[in-house]
Amino acid sequence: MRERYIKTARSYAIAASLAALAVLIRWLATPWLGSYFRVTLLYGAVACAVRYGGAAPGALAAIGGFIATDYLFPMPAAQSVPLIGSPRGTADFLIYVVCCTIIIVLAAGLRRARQRAADDTSALRASEERFRVAVESAALPFALLQSVRDSGGRIVDFKWQYLNSAAARIIRRSAAEVIGSRVAGLFPFSWDVPGLFETYRGAAETGQPQTLEVHTRPGGVDTWFQSIATRFGDGVAVWFTDVTASRKAELALLEADRRKDEFLAVLAHELRNPLAPMRNALDVLRLRTPDEPLLGRARAIIDRQLLHLSRLVDDLLDLSRVTQGRIQLQRTRVAVSVVVAHAVEVSTPIIEESGHHLEVSVPREPILVEGDVTRLAQIVGNLLNNAAKYTPPGGRIKVTATREQDEVRIDVEDNGIGIPGDMLPHIFDMFVQVNPSLDRTQSGLGIGLTLVSRLTAMHGGRVEARSAGLGKGSTFSVRLPVALESYAEHRQSVRPAAPVPHRRVLIVDDNVDAAESLSMLLGTLGHDTQLAHDGEQALDAVQAFQPDVVLLDIGLPRVNGYEVARRIRRMSSGEGPHLIALTGWGQAEDRRRAQEAGFDHHVTKPVELSVLSGLLAAEPPHDRSAHALEIS
Repeated sequence: MRERYIKTARSYAIAASLAALAVLIRWLATPWLGSYFRVTLLYGAVACAVRYGGAAPGALAAIGGFIATDYLFPMPAAQSVPLIGSPRGTADFLIYVVCCTIIIVLAAGLRRARQRAADDTSALRASEERFRVAVESAALPFALLQSVRDSGGRIVDFKWQYLNSAAARIIRRSAAEVIGSRVAGLFPFSWDVPGLFETYRGAAETGQPQTLEVHTRPGGVDTWFQSIATRFGDGVAVWFTDVTASRKAELALLEADRRKDEFLAVLAHELRNPLAPMRNALDVLRLRTPDEPLLGRARAIIDRQLLHLSRLVDDLLDLSRVTQGRIQLQRTRVAVSVVVAHAVEVSTPIIEESGHHLEVSVPREPILVEGDVTRLAQIVGNLLNNAAKYTPPGGRIKVTATREQDEVRIDVEDNGIGIPGDMLPHIFDMFVQVNPSLDRTQSGLGIGLTLVSRLTAMHGGRVEARSAGLGKGSTFSVRLPVALESYAEHRQSVRPAAPVPHRRVLIVDDNVDAAESLSMLLGTLGHDTQLAHDGEQALDAVQAFQPDVVLLDIGLPRVNGYEVARRIRRMSSGEGPHLIALTGWGQAEDRRRAQEAGFDHHVTKPVELSVLSGLLAAEPPHDRSAHALEIS
């Protein structure tokens, strides 16, 4: 407060001093001016007083100066008139007052404008200082780039206008070296980064912020930056964020996911190897042991468990295929009723084993969908198996198909253990189980519903789960787009199976149990067999044994199955033996390689007896350009 009073007193003192100075100068000039221009110098004093002190000191200078002037420089007697009371005196005074008022108003306006400009300049400097401190202390690299345009006005390069310390460290140049130089001139290969120049130019021309991830290898070390460009004047402001750590973590996750998929594929293959001899041995027991009830029940138990284990392995392999995008859908137009019938047929054993009551309701009029019949049946079948496993014995399962505009909805409903509310959002995630407790002995691996979700998505549909909670059952709804073309049902006549002719069969497998069990099974069926356990033995046996059929494993020591097949084709006269790849590898790439090697069929382990009998009964195709048909 005291400083304010001092400042005000100083302003009035300056105003009085200016007025006194103007009067003094006029008094000194009296010999030359006489009685003329008495108040002229006061106008300047008033203006200066306003400039330094404001309107009030300017008014003081005007009033005080006029009084002193009128006292010191009276008008001549002949011309003397009263200041107030005569028209001329009043007019002179009013003119002086008006002029001083105008001067005070204008000078005060200029003073305020100057003060605002000073305040703005101060604020700008403070803002620039805050910006500089913030940008310089920031860990993120930052730069301002000014556009460089050609004669046509098109941006052809950028020029460094500013960069902070973090950016200087990144480019390994000081700000003094960089500012004012062109980017392409200082770093000739900068614009070789795909999309970088286009991103900056797009931000400068459109005003829309642009983002780009930049991958560089300074010193041979992989580095990733997230570059954000925003228009700034006739150029861009660029932020760089080092995302190397997150990018490497992402790549590590992708690599781990890839390795996981490879592991699942290898695991499925390795699990199929022991399943094959177990299946063969079981079929031998079924054909050769007495038909006693106790033995029959024991065989049935083994058969069911083998079937369950085979399904788990198939799910593992299918999950690997779907995840890696290796499943190729064989799309046809098929009636939903056919899909449901196939699924029910596959799932009937597990449903009957648990004593469930199954109800199926599909419309009489055919509803067509476009997709892979096998995979569509697998979707519904997995839901039926899931319902059977998670419903107590004697439960109720219902399958309903309805059309809703351009979609068909297939509901699989059960009155089983239900799904907790917190599990519903995750029920289709991989390896998630609703109740992984010890009392659920057939809860599976938690991948069946994941397969359902992904296979449904591959068909352009979606699946959802609903449940009122634990103990209240659940409903899974699959929605698929309806095929719009009309449906024409094609029936195929079912011919009775022809008797299998006697065959000479060469079995080539490095798994001794698998080879011997398969030999026992085929011998029981009346075929002549011979065994080989590596590729070289197989080639020798083909020449010595002259087989009609060769059941050939792929992963063989010394010479693999593909090369064995090629050599057999080269050395065989005429059609040669019927080559069947019997292997645990069942992906599309494996079938393609088998076809190229000369196989007639590609079969994944373990093979059903009915399928094997059909292959042995078939004649080798005359046109081997389409061999290596998949059988699973």
